[in-house]
This record gives sequence, structure tokens and C-alpha cells, in this order.
Amino acid sequence: MSLELLHTLHSYYLEVKIRGDRTPGNEFEETAAIWAKIFQISKAENRSNILAHVRVKNRLPINAQINISFKLKEIGCTQSHRIGVIVYNKEVYKSAALVERYMQQEGFAVHLFRHKDKARRWLLHEKKKSRISNLLDSFS
Repeated sequence: MSLELLHTLHSYYLEVKIRGDRTPGNEFEETAAIWAKIFQISKAENRSNILAHVRVKNRLPINAQINISFKLKEIGCTQSHRIGVIVYNKEVYKSAALVERYMQQEGFAVHLFRHKDKARRWLLHEKKKSRISNLLDSFS
């Protein structure tokens, strides 16, 4: 099985879901193709904020991480993108940290998360609401 991409447009961001298994030996190509598609959708829909859910079972090999890091601009990532990535697999999260650090050093706004709420707040520059505010919002 290879990687699958689903996307949803929201008012202020593009939400994407990446799931499946990486194909051994093709990890870089699959990852680059998925993110190129995401950046194409982002451009076509004029959404520079991207919330990505990554539900992938296999880690990205170190050589693929390095290649992705060096090819970001070619794939379509720009300095105007703000990308919150929620990684559900602990091993995949660890391997994605290298790409995150490189992107941040290059001036890209990207951050890894383990929980959707934190990622969404960061992406949209929202402050954490109090429990009372959340309760009041639930009645509206």
C-alpha cells in the first residue's frame, strides 16, 4: 500500500490527511509527491496555513529525510506557508523532527505536534481558551 491524501478546505486553512504505508525504497518519492500535491492545492485554493494529520506506519529513512529537507522549495514549500503537522506514530514523530529542525533553520514556519488542538491553535495563532470559555461556546 502506498500513501493516500485527503483534504478539506476551511476558512483560514487547508487540512490534509496523509495515511498508509510507505513503500520501501520509494519513501522519498512518495513523500515528495504527496507534499507537492498539498502545496499545489494550497496555491490553487489560496490557503498558506496547512494542518497536516500524518497517520503513516513506517518511519522516513534518514536519507529520505535529508533529501526532503533539501528539496522543499522545489516541491513547492514557500516562506509564506505555515504548517502544523500532527504525527500520531511515535517513531514517525521522531524521524520527522530532523525535517522540522531543518525547515525552521531555513526560516519556514513549521511545527510538529502530537495533538490536534495544540496544532490548530499554533497554526491560527489562537490563545488557549479557559474551560469556562469552552463551556460557554458549547451553548452557542
